[in-house]
Amino acid sequence: MNRIPVKSSNIAAVGYDAATQTLEVEFLDNHRVYQYEGVPQDLYELTMNSISIGKVFHARIRGRYPEREVTGEVGTRPVEIDPVPEDTLTPQQLDECRQVLRECARLDYEAHSAYLAAMNDIETHRLIMLKRVGADHIPLERLRELMWREALGLRPAEGNVS
Repeated sequence: MNRIPVKSSNIAAVGYDAATQTLEVEFLDNHRVYQYEGVPQDLYELTMNSISIGKVFHARIRGRYPEREVTGEVGTRPVEIDPVPEDTLTPQQLDECRQVLRECARLDYEAHSAYLAAMNDIETHRLIMLKRVGADHIPLERLRELMWREALGLRPAEGNVS
């Protein structure tokens, strides 16, 4: 199975075979390779598209699907990416590559910043709601109800907050 390199602090590369629903993971620290059987394709895609591949992998895959080590077995290998020597590129091509890399870094930064801002907005809104209703704790369902009522311009329902 071919693996593609990923940007992660603990995973070096990931491969997936949709026909057998087999996920293959190479770890960064020891370069050991493990396969996980029965991993649905949507979970694989969720993992690969997440901000933290390692966190999703550890939370939703490791320990939940059958695991076997395949380090060194025939048929498991990382994808070989032959780097293009810089001297074979024209100055214009080099500039285009650098521009694409800068744009990718900018988009990654913006996505992460938007995520942090959304999390900060949610926490700020939660604290405002706590203060408004005079409580030190609001269950999540009650908080959602209060937020919807506020968004719709309705008064909070009477009764216990917690």
